[in-house]
Amino acid sequence: GKKGFNKFVNEWNLTAKGMMCMTINPRLFIKLNAYGSIRLPFRQPYFGRRLLGYGDAFMQGYEYYVIDGVAGGYLKTTLTQKLLSFECKSPFKRNKSSFQIPVRIFGKIYGNAGYVYDPQPGENDLANTFLYSGGFGIDILAAYNFTLKLEWTFNHLGQNGLFLHRKSIF
Repeated sequence: GKKGFNKFVNEWNLTAKGMMCMTINPRLFIKLNAYGSIRLPFRQPYFGRRLLGYGDAFMQGYEYYVIDGVAGGYLKTTLTQKLLSFECKSPFKRNKSSFQIPVRIFGKIYGNAGYVYDPQPGENDLANTFLYSGGFGIDILAAYNFTLKLEWTFNHLGQNGLFLHRKSIF
């Protein structure tokens, strides 16, 4: 992408995301997520250095932080095991009969590694530092498109805690 055409705002941006999923057996799989971004030239105004902690570009264990920079990325690895699969009867009626809501519960362990380069880091101690975290959790998938993630994560700062994430296609 390209933003601006003057000396104050002149940015070329290249961002790439990728995901790979491999089935080990019918109930166990491994997932790799990669993200990378670079902005040129490296000398950008503050509002042009947003990297990690914005939108869906974040690392587990660093949800409370934003890490600004002009180049960086991460690699996330997750090993997931299907624990339970069942259907719940819906309290709502459709055509005079109730319908079933599928529910799937997965256990997981994960690890993340990342780095953000910022030539003007200011007070942000997480820029220009190798970032890593890991943890374990449970994902609850219901009605085909709603996911609730409960994750206990440890980061390189020695912090740990329970993090909740919700995803839906709506």
